[in-house]
Amino acid sequence: SACVLAGVMILAVGLSYMNIHSSQRIFSDMFSDSQEKIFGQIEERFYRFYNDLAEISQEVAGGSAVKDYLTAETADPVMEQGIVYQMQQQVADTKIQKYDNVTLLLAGINERSYMYRRTDLIRMKLSDILAYPVTAKARENPGRLVCKYMEAGFTTTMEKQPVVTFCRAIADHGRTIGYIYLVLKESEMRNFYDYFLAGKSDIVVFNQENEVISTNNERYFLPGDEQLSHLLDIMAKAEKSRIYRTRRQEDGEQINYLVQQFRNTDFVIVGTVNVQRTFYEAYNLTKNIVTAMAAAGGIIVLVFVFVRRQTLPVNRLVSSMREQER
Repeated sequence: SACVLAGVMILAVGLSYMNIHSSQRIFSDMFSDSQEKIFGQIEERFYRFYNDLAEISQEVAGGSAVKDYLTAETADPVMEQGIVYQMQQQVADTKIQKYDNVTLLLAGINERSYMYRRTDLIRMKLSDILAYPVTAKARENPGRLVCKYMEAGFTTTMEKQPVVTFCRAIADHGRTIGYIYLVLKESEMRNFYDYFLAGKSDIVVFNQENEVISTNNERYFLPGDEQLSHLLDIMAKAEKSRIYRTRRQEDGEQINYLVQQFRNTDFVIVGTVNVQRTFYEAYNLTKNIVTAMAAAGGIIVLVFVFVRRQTLPVNRLVSSMREQER
């Protein structure tokens, strides 16, 4: 009977393993398809956001009232007030009103500045802001909205918060007269994709220069990180594809990579999903397996005890008959 019970146990374990393996493969395919659709939604949200910022920066940078504010030199207080009012109206008439989480700053090389959010204050010298790498990148790319990650913002509400800064140079008659900055907390950027994060998964958003501007895993902000280099290699292979998906075995685990090229922006989002861990977490599989094995073991013990008790009189009778035969 012990052999029979052991055989049943081995068969049950084998069938359970086959069932789990098959379920994991089906889960992997369905989960990957759903994540690709979610990526499309993320891309659409980010595209609308970027387009709005590009439109805001273009209208502000091309507006005559803003240019007057950044270049005018007058001692007439009435004229000065009129210039300021016209500039404020031009900024307020853009889509910046839609975004309470975005701070707009105008910074002129003539030391003039204006911040749209009256509840916030600049915490540093204008010359320091004009020396930012994002400013230099905007100066090198006139007419283009550039973007960079910064470890801290330049306003009182963002001075201890990582931020994502968009910048465009403002030109007048071929010369740069100032810059427009559109800044939001990096945590706000994560709102575009936080619903993608399920199980063991990471998201990394890259700007036009393949620099990380947002991620749920801070290790990707570290220069020279091995996993970051790995993602850049995968991005290079996906360069000609707007949507790219690949599945790899790494350290004995299955990892899915999804690369989405944001249309007309040169931004890229990369998602990594550890399918095996996600599967186990989604179904709480480890706990369920332990519980099932404990229950099966308990049942087998009970069956063994029951069978033994039922066959004990027979065994005694057989033993007694053998002794009589001797």
